[in-house]
Amino acid sequence: MADVDPYAVLGLAPGVLTDAEIKKAYRKAAIKYHPDKQKGSAEEAEAAAEQFRRVALAHRVLSDPQRRARYNEIITLCWEVAAEGS
Repeated sequence: MADVDPYAVLGLAPGVLTDAEIKKAYRKAAIKYHPDKQKGSAEEAEAAAEQFRRVALAHRVLSDPQRRARYNEIITLCWEVAAEGS
């Protein structure tokens, strides 16, 4: 489950987000990928369960202001380092 962009997982654009926007996106994704809502093969169910775990992780990061700020800081630094290297 490495390399998970919480904004992409929840279908949000990075930037100034309200708690309500994050919560709404989380609920929508959680319902879509919830293991109890899946019908289909075992592979499809496992893929949905993995995505559900990513959705939960994304929500944990973005719903906590300190975690979100730390994540944004790290991503900004990564982009700055990548820009210097090219």
